Amino acid sequence: MTPFGITSPGRILFGRGEATKAPALIRAYGARGIVVHGANPARAAWLVEALGPHTVSVTCPGEPTLAELETALELSRQHCPDWVVALGGGAALDLGKALAALVPAPDGAMEHLEVVGKGLP
Repeated sequence: MTPFGITSPGRILFGRGEATKAPALIRAYGARGIVVHGANPARAAWLVEALGPHTVSVTCPGEPTLAELETALELSRQHCPDWVVALGGGAALDLGKALAALVPAPDGAMEHLEVVGKGLP
């Protein structure tokens, strides 16, 4: 087995109403950000509104295609976010993780794909 490490969040909040603490915790990372959410933007509207005018909303209606990822990546890079938050189902979380990893990268998503790209980390 190849050795590996896992970095976990330092704090996980559970319980009714705990989500209302999210905006203050997120803003600690900076003012500019991306909120990735599922097909219904209304479900994330409270968070986007609470995070303020420098927050961009990205809708992920289903498993993102490469073209949808590239479009979201271009928008995200233009916004120069301090943070990326994803909420919703697995597809939205996948897109959020991809954006968080690729926004600071100098190249496109294709270069990071394992099979057809260069397989860059």
